[in-house]
Amino acid sequence: MNRVFDPSDKYYQTGGSLNHNARSYVIRQADDELIKNLEAREYCYIFNARQMGKSSLRVRAMNKLKDKGFSCAVIDMTEICTDKVSKEDFYSTIISQLVAYFKIDIQEKDWWDKKRTNFMFGLIEFIQEVLLEKVNQNIIIFVEEIDRIIEVEFKDEFFNFLRSCYNKRDNNDKYKRLTFALLGVATPFDLIANNKITPFNFGQEIELTGFKIEETEPLQNGFKELKEKISDPKAVLEEVLFWTGGQPYLTQKVCQIILSKYSGIQNNQENTTIKQGKEKEIIEQLVQHNIINNWMKNDSQKNLLTINDRLKNSPYCKQLLTIYKQILEGKEIKLDKNNRIHMEILLSGLVVESDRKLKIYNRIYESIFNQSWIDETERENISSSSEQNNSELETEVEKLYEGLKAGDFCYVLSSQLPDKDEFFKEINNYLEAKNTQFVIINSDKIYEESNRRQFDWKARGQWYLSVAKIINKKFGLNSQTENFNINDWWRNNKDSATDPNQGQELLINYIETQLLKIEKEHNIIIIFDSISFSENGKDDYRLFDIINGFDFQDEIFNLLCSCYERRRENSDFEKLTFLLLDVIVDSECIPPDVKNITIGWRINLGNASEQQAKPIITHGLNKKFNNVKYEIMLDRISYWTSGHPFLTQQLLKIVLNDVTSGQQENYIDYIDKLVKRQITTPFKNA
Repeated sequence: MNRVFDPSDKYYQTGGSLNHNARSYVIRQADDELIKNLEAREYCYIFNARQMGKSSLRVRAMNKLKDKGFSCAVIDMTEICTDKVSKEDFYSTIISQLVAYFKIDIQEKDWWDKKRTNFMFGLIEFIQEVLLEKVNQNIIIFVEEIDRIIEVEFKDEFFNFLRSCYNKRDNNDKYKRLTFALLGVATPFDLIANNKITPFNFGQEIELTGFKIEETEPLQNGFKELKEKISDPKAVLEEVLFWTGGQPYLTQKVCQIILSKYSGIQNNQENTTIKQGKEKEIIEQLVQHNIINNWMKNDSQKNLLTINDRLKNSPYCKQLLTIYKQILEGKEIKLDKNNRIHMEILLSGLVVESDRKLKIYNRIYESIFNQSWIDETERENISSSSEQNNSELETEVEKLYEGLKAGDFCYVLSSQLPDKDEFFKEINNYLEAKNTQFVIINSDKIYEESNRRQFDWKARGQWYLSVAKIINKKFGLNSQTENFNINDWWRNNKDSATDPNQGQELLINYIETQLLKIEKEHNIIIIFDSISFSENGKDDYRLFDIINGFDFQDEIFNLLCSCYERRRENSDFEKLTFLLLDVIVDSECIPPDVKNITIGWRINLGNASEQQAKPIITHGLNKKFNNVKYEIMLDRISYWTSGHPFLTQQLLKIVLNDVTSGQQENYIDYIDKLVKRQITTPFKNA
């Protein structure tokens, strides 16, 4: 006897986690892979966009594993990582949740009070002395919403705890019974910021994809309840997937819209039918009316708004829009998992990976996040940038400072002199405001000093000694160490160096035995400003190509690599960070015979936008003209320079110095002719 369909019985679910026995739960390949790997006691992680069914997957896997004799628990970072959570509250709450899940009989408060001297080690001891002693089964701990920990300042410590549990399996069999599974909206390189710590590179990634038609029998069964009104449930599902691309939330939502309409409960409409062959037309109408039209109002579970806000509020908004526009235009973009922008746009949920390429997830997203949406977002982004007074530069400085504070070796190499100089000023001011210990090594200053004091600036040893002197003077080591003289120290230690002519070994020795021993309380940043030389305006001399056999280029980068590698053996070097700045491009700076520099990251300085350049140009024009329509001249200058700092200032200077500039009627033609006469033609004839 067939069950009578009850319209109030919601077969599909569009919010929250699905129960492990929910009738509309779709089993995907990830379900089997997760259970299989956890049964094998492999650490696992599922990192994906929101509303992709991660929590529902966890609920089902946890239930299945319990049936197989595993003891499971869930740590929900949403409950723990509140604003400004303290380290003690963070670790004690984790222990409380584990005690509750595993029903461990322990005087928790008394036990914790004895371990409060080091909170992370308190959790380690709880795992080893309590959990693994009192729970005899294999243990699986799911960590939900792992992305919530990204903003916590001690997140690196927590992931070190996970790595510690993983590594202890080699020497302690009890740890082989303990397995963690992480779920959230994150990428592996989000999880550990400090590159002094080994990256998050352990565990098995579980790939979570959208629904495929062959997996959707549970969804088709919901339509079979209305077999008199829906002729071909599979054909209906195929049209649903045509619009949703199998995105779990959207698929369940469209199915619920169909079920509600054709059960006669939506707005008291009369019952209708979806006849065979009419599926395409009817589903398109339902999707357009109920989702795409007025999408902000209809987005009850904020799937679309989450994508919209994540992209618009991202610090990488401009780059994300650029790459999304290319995808929307049908250009082929190969996925690079080491590319931050690729991973960011994947995590937004707007695009997915298909055959190692990026593509828009589905036609609903393509219809909503269209070219008009891109144009509107770009206008908002430009307006926001203008109001924040060079916010892009400030953001880059802040990101750079956070990297330096975390111990990252950084470098800023640019072909744009004014932009780089302004950037350096911002860095200098920012470090001073943060009371950070830093010293600036300016190669041009060393060259000037050599002229005054008549020493050979081309000699390696003399150059490195000059660097040591600058550091010594900055940190006042002479006054802090009795009878210390840098010249005497350098001369006395030459004999112990394996290559006394080189100087690099002596400089590292000086840093290790003097600088880092005396400056014990502070992190130190050594900034090399200008790692290339020029003499009399010519590029005849460069730091890395001064004399045949004196390859300073190799040595500068090998110096960084050597200091970085010494962190493994000497923790004092963890306090030392380098920053390189210069007006130079990579091909000039890093030759093929130097090993790849993988220890730091670079800051790319782009051209100024029209909105950023406008105040500078207008200010310049105001000095000379009173009644000129500046917008016309501004637009034409921006047209020719595209915001390039040096070219913009040069063209502005030419305009201001031209005696005929205030007598023009057509300022577009005037700027065009000026560029041709003063810039392009002389360059071609040079």
